[in-house]
Parts: sequence; structure tokens; C-alpha cells
Amino acid sequence: MRSVGWNRMRLLVGSVGHEHQYDVTPSYVVLNGTLAYNSSYKTEQILYNLFGCDMVHITPDGSNFLQACNGEHAHNIVIQGSDYQEVWGTCGGDRNANAWLADYFYLPPSYQGYVTLEPQVASWLMPLEFYIGIDSLYPGLYLRVYGTLTHTSWRANFSEKLIDTNQTAHGYPAGYFSTAAIPDSNLLQTFESYIGGSIPNTCQLSNAIDKEIIFQPLNYSRISRSTRGKTAFADLAIDLGADIVQESMHYLGIYLRGVAPTSPKRDPSYLFEPTIGNGGHWEAGGGIVLSRILWQTENGESHLGFYLDGMVSYILPSRQQRTFDLKLRPNSAYTLAARFESNGQVANPEGGTFPAIGASTSADPDNASSPGHQFALEYAPVANLTTIRANVNSDPVVDLAAMLNLSSYGWSFDLGYNFWARFGEAMINPTLSTTTTDGTTSTTSSASNDLYNAQALTNLSQQWTLKGDARMFGFAGPATPEQPTEGTPVPLSATQGLVQDYDNIGSTIQNGLNKIVLKSTTVCGETDINDKVDNANLASIVSNPSETQPVGQLLMNCPALNYQIKTSFPMRQLLPDDIDFVTTRSMSHRFFAHIHHTRDKGDNFTVHGGIGGFVELGMNDNASPRSGLVEMNDLAGNTTFGIGEKIRVALTQWGVWFKCGITFNGFEPTNKEILTPNRKNVSEALKRAQLM
Repeated sequence: MRSVGWNRMRLLVGSVGHEHQYDVTPSYVVLNGTLAYNSSYKTEQILYNLFGCDMVHITPDGSNFLQACNGEHAHNIVIQGSDYQEVWGTCGGDRNANAWLADYFYLPPSYQGYVTLEPQVASWLMPLEFYIGIDSLYPGLYLRVYGTLTHTSWRANFSEKLIDTNQTAHGYPAGYFSTAAIPDSNLLQTFESYIGGSIPNTCQLSNAIDKEIIFQPLNYSRISRSTRGKTAFADLAIDLGADIVQESMHYLGIYLRGVAPTSPKRDPSYLFEPTIGNGGHWEAGGGIVLSRILWQTENGESHLGFYLDGMVSYILPSRQQRTFDLKLRPNSAYTLAARFESNGQVANPEGGTFPAIGASTSADPDNASSPGHQFALEYAPVANLTTIRANVNSDPVVDLAAMLNLSSYGWSFDLGYNFWARFGEAMINPTLSTTTTDGTTSTTSSASNDLYNAQALTNLSQQWTLKGDARMFGFAGPATPEQPTEGTPVPLSATQGLVQDYDNIGSTIQNGLNKIVLKSTTVCGETDINDKVDNANLASIVSNPSETQPVGQLLMNCPALNYQIKTSFPMRQLLPDDIDFVTTRSMSHRFFAHIHHTRDKGDNFTVHGGIGGFVELGMNDNASPRSGLVEMNDLAGNTTFGIGEKIRVALTQWGVWFKCGITFNGFEPTNKEILTPNRKNVSEALKRAQLM
């Protein structure tokens, strides 16, 4: 997002004849104030930057969802539960290929609906500027202090529509989320509830274990139905410069620039969160100014000139927070993760610990091996784990404005172009390492100096993994007296995060891997056995905390003990390497016009005012920051950390303004002609005055 402080255009328009004055002593002062309004357009571009190709277009009758990647009218996200598995276009298909899986959002498996988003950014601005020319100290020396009081409103224009599918509402079967079935009435009923931070009501569940299962709310990248607004003073800036070449027909100057962070830091709590200024950074930089009179009349009252103001600024490091997706998984910040602990060490709310589990390729539990970890009764949105605090600075920011000015008898017309670019963010963090063990192998991850990995390692140190649509509990099978009672729930080590290649990337925002239709909370089919979890092996109980001898008892897929369930061995833990550290860069082209009028109000000062407007075209790559596009050698398992793509993202917007000011001149003229505020050949005017 472009800071309102990066706006040399606003400083340049209406300045001809008032700033960079020639041969004026001992000093002069210019006070400017502006009232401006900016608004974004090209809604589809904003949505594509946020959600990539998951945006679809709903047909007018609401009967079909059409993928329209970065296309017109693509304002919708489809959400469907696991009751819908066959993709539309196949025989009997009822699932949209872009539909997000409702299970991740604590919604019923029978949920089907879509949300509509039409985001808009609108801002009221009041730029204030103090400029003083100090020719008494050095010819052409000047100081400028400026900043912008800003009120910005960010509207997601969120709405949700549920589709009546004549499905019988039901919840999730035992083992999917909890040890007992979760009724439909205990789940969230709208995506808006989830995206706003709500969680299922588990307090009314009768099972003591299920009451203790933690469903974390979405803490970051939320979306609000209401407008989110913010008011602050954006980026107090100071320019200290001098016109090192100063003649009546041209000047060339240089300046140093510094910025104090008066604006608030970015808050990742909401995806579409208002941003003011540069996000709370100090800045240091400099630039050049130049002008050339191209044509003027003999009396100097009318002239055409070229003016340029170009700046390069460096953003200094500041502690910031960012939310990331996982590599190759667009929008995976909204998927669901599960926490794991050491096998046999997970506390049982009913007392003691759960039995340790084993995994084997055969149904013989005596040949089972320990997966190392098992589910620890806690779920969390991935965004809660991939929101990371780090020192963030930026590659150079370039802001260059060039214009033609036509002035005549107090009237002035500016027509120009403004180029702006921010070449990307950089992350600064010390080198760290961590080692994780899954029972058979150890993986060491190291962090280089340009990443957020200190926080990433902290977030993921508790053994988190992607849940997908895996069943998280098995149930003790036929038992002997020394074995756990038949139907006793036992946490599994089932994960769905393994990335093998571009075609096998584990669970995604659209689907888990099992793809089992959950038509009932009581029926367990022969295919509903976690067959597609990572490294699927048959699950069993290998030890009972209350016994000293191995148990050797099968684990089944539901309390009815229908079929032996599978679990992951080895499991696939989320690592910092999995986080897609994509950052953004920005570039825009702005075209502007301004008309201005100046009036003398005495021998020593003039007043001036004018109106103007601009159109800014933001340049965007054919990819989204959430596209998940990375090279395969950057995937988890490669111990080299590195920031991913720097995706080009910029806002397309328009704006209008009214600018006015007062110029105080610090000398007593002998002829009022010399006070004409338009840029002209003052030396010639002086000669004519002496001849009168």
C-alpha cells in the first residue's frame, strides 16, 4: 500500500512561483494546506491480490459458479462441506473445484454457500506543508516540513448467502473432530461467524474428553462485514535542500529527506485492515529537483516550464507482523492445523494419559512401530501459526513527479506524470535452528539472516500439522481383560501435510485427502479409514498406561468397530520451511492535472489556491501473494530458508483535491511587477523597473 507520504506530486502542483524562488532575500515562507479524497477502483484486482484464483463468478440466477481468475465480476468465494465431494462437470458432480472446505471453518459437513466481497479503500486527506527559503544563509537553501492528517475507511462489503440444498443437517461423526459425534447445533452456522473469530460450542457436549478439546478461533486475517476506519497523522517528513544551480530560467537542487514514524504499525488481525503511512517506520533518503523555462513572453507574464522532483527513500527496520500461507497451498492460512505431543504422553481429561499407538503395514499389532507423536486435543487455524513478528525494512522507494506548467497573469495549469515504486520488503533475523523427531527420522531446519524464522520456530515448536479431513481418533477394538475397553477413544497420529510434487501437495483449502462423504454422524464405511493420510499405516494400541506389558490391540474407525483405521507413520509435521515467505513489491503510474490561481494581497504576501485530480494505475503481476507459487527446491525438507517471490501488487485509484496557501516574501520591492508569483525572468523585470 502506497503511503500518503510518498507523494511528490502533491508537493509539486501549485508550487510554481512560490517555492524555489530566484534572487529573494533574506527569506520567504510558504504555508500550504490541502483537502483531498482518494478512492480505489478495479475491485477484481484487489480480490485477486488477496485470494488469487479461488475467486469465482456467480451466474445471475445463482445456479452456477464459474471460475473467473482475475476476471470481471469474480467477487465470490464458494464454501462447501465434505458432504460434497464430486467435482461439478463429472457424472453426478456437486462440488465446485474452487470451493473451500467448510470443515476447516467449524461449519457442518452439509454446509453450502458463498460469500461476496467488493472491497474498497477510501481516504480523506489533509496534507499540511511548511516551506521556508533561507537565502540569507546560502543562496537557494530551503527547509520543508510536511505531513498528512488521514482518515481512511476500508470496506470489504462482505455478505454471505446459504444455498438450500435439501440436505439433512447433521454434524460430524465420532473420531473426525472429537471422541463423540458433534451435533449440527453445536457447530457454527455461517462462515461469517468463523471469519469473525467464533468457535463451536463444545461446553454442552456430554463427553468429558470432548469438552476439553480446544478449537482456537481465527485470530488473524479476519474479515469484517462493517467498515474498518482509522485516523492518524501519516509520516512527518523533513526535506533540507539547496538549489545548487539557480538562474532566472532554470534551477537544479538536491535535498536530504527524513521521516519520523507518526503512523501506526500494520495490524494483521484483519485481512482488509486500514493502513496509514508507511506502517511505523523511520525513513532516510534524498532527491533532486530541477526546472527549465521552455518559453515565455517578452514581459514574462506568460511562460511554459518543465519541473521535476525525484526522491529515493530507504525504510529503516521496524518490528512488524505478517501472516503467510504455506508453500504451494494458496489461502492455506484459513486451513486447519492440529497439535501433537509425544506418543503415550497426551493427557486424558478423564485421568492419566491416553494409550500409546503403533502403526504397521499389516493388521498384526505385534509388528507395529511407534509414530512418535499423537493428537493432543487442540485445533488452530493455520493463520494463528504463520503470523510472525520480525524486523522488516524495505528495498528503496522511488517517487518521481514530472510536469509541464503553463502560467499566465496569475493563472497556472499543471499537467504531469508521477512514477512510484517500492522494490520489496526485506526481513532481518538471527540464524536459528531446531530439530524435530517423528520417531524414525530427525529433520534440522536452519534460518538465514533475512527471515522471520525466530517466531516461526516458536509457533511451530509444539508439533503442529495439517488436519485436512483426517479422522483424529481411533477406537479400541475387541479386547481381552487386560486391554482397554472396547470403543475406548485413542488419539491418532494422522496428518495430511506431506508435499511430494506439484500434483501431490497434501490437503488444500479446497479438499482433504480422504474425500469421504460424511452423510451421517453414526455410519462408518469401509473406505472411511484414513486411507489417504500421510504415509498411511494400520493403527493399533501398543501400550496402555495402566499396564506394564504391550497391549497389541487394533484401533477401529468408529465406536461401532467396523474397520481398522489407519494413521500416519511417519507423520508430517509443519516446519518453518513450509511457510511461503512471499513478500510484495509495488509500482504505479499516476497522471495528474491541476489548475491554480494566485492573487497579490499586499507588498509582502500572496494567496493562492487550486483544484486538481489524478488517476493512478497500479501494476500487478499475473500472480497473487497468496498464489503459493514457489520452486520445488524451496519446499519443506530443504534446509535452506529463503524468501519466496516478490509479487508486484499496487492499488489502482483516483483522487481529487483542493490546495491553497500563503506565500510571505521577505523583501521590499520597488515595483509590484517583481512580486508576480509566476516563475519568470526576474532580472529582466528589475532592469525594466530601474528604467521607469
